[in-house]
Amino acid sequence: MLISMSETQLSIAINKTLDFLKKTYRSIPDEEMYGWYHYLDDPKPGITASSVVLYCFNLVGNPFERTEEVLLYLKRKQVISEKKKIHGGWPVRTTMNFPILESTSWVLRSSALNHALLNNNAPDISAGYDWIINNQNTDYGWGSYLDQPSRTFTTSLALLALSSLNKYSKELSLGADWLLKNQSADVPAWGAIPESQPTLLHTCWALLALSEIPNKLNRKSLSSSLEWVEKNVIANSLTEVSSQAEDYDIPFVDDNKSMVFQCSLPHFYLPIATYTLLKLSKDTVSNKAIQSVKTILNHQTDEGIWELPRSPMRPSIWAIWPFLSALHQAREIVLLRNNMELNLFSNNVVIVKSKNSSNSLLRIFLSSLKVSVKNFIKKNYGWLILILFIISGLIFVKYNLITWKEFLLAQIFPVILLIIQFILNKKK
Repeated sequence: MLISMSETQLSIAINKTLDFLKKTYRSIPDEEMYGWYHYLDDPKPGITASSVVLYCFNLVGNPFERTEEVLLYLKRKQVISEKKKIHGGWPVRTTMNFPILESTSWVLRSSALNHALLNNNAPDISAGYDWIINNQNTDYGWGSYLDQPSRTFTTSLALLALSSLNKYSKELSLGADWLLKNQSADVPAWGAIPESQPTLLHTCWALLALSEIPNKLNRKSLSSSLEWVEKNVIANSLTEVSSQAEDYDIPFVDDNKSMVFQCSLPHFYLPIATYTLLKLSKDTVSNKAIQSVKTILNHQTDEGIWELPRSPMRPSIWAIWPFLSALHQAREIVLLRNNMELNLFSNNVVIVKSKNSSNSLLRIFLSSLKVSVKNFIKKNYGWLILILFIISGLIFVKYNLITWKEFLLAQIFPVILLIIQFILNKKK
């Protein structure tokens, strides 16, 4: 069986989704409401969904033509208060006017792609950034707001939002340390909360967040986690039982009354895992990722969306954005490889077929071989130089060109070089 992935096929799927999102745009001028709700058939827009949809349009390089209206709506919905704990954040419909991280982070991520810092009609991004900083827990993770239990998902979401604006803050580094500290003790993976069973979904969220922060995730750790993800991905299943829904309570105060928002986040692990494998596996195209892209394409409806298991009759942004992200990353991979078609045969052999007939398979193979040789030399130059010195030294000794003492002294340089390489690799 042949699984094929081409730029044309991916673009058609992406454009179908964008067309559906354009059709479900809501505009209520009398109430100054513009955007989308997470159930896309709802007549009134919401903050988080509007931000996520704008993020989708900008991610694929096709900005929404009415972005200014949505930004004005988000600006109007931002909480302005003298209370440091709530000033600058964004609520969701069910938390009244009480801001939470889940919505605030998405507004910031979307605004970063929209270059909203330079737009006077956009929300106050600096205040939103400060809200996330001010609501970091004392353990340096994040919950829905200050003093709510730190979770992998909310911490990762906060880190992705902050890193989209500033990759070098102290709070960002400490938040990354919280993730690293709470990695599973048994496998290179993460669960929903500290000491919980690891899931593919939460592992991928953590990896995506850590990968955006300089000097926090070394190559060995990243490779180990990606190998764990690829090993455990089931390419024909969109969800995993352990992470299909993330349920937790968010207590808040509205008009001096204590309230509780029962948060239930729907998750699709497969598109998040696919996006992670394609984005973070630098030099290779994962077999599982190609198989997963095919599954994603097969599950897309004629309208260009995917079904939400708990509400299959209602289109939801939570059943769209992760799939669109995965398809976008797959298309980026194809385009980066000179618009080549990626084919996966049943024996897990990836064949790269160029759309340009001048790029023969022999040239592609030689190019790939050249990259492999360069990477091998880069990783093992210390050993290679030492072997070269030993072989050449033995030849010189045999023909009495140097003495044994000179031979041994000549090995000092490559040995020192080998030690330096070992230290540098360990740091990486």
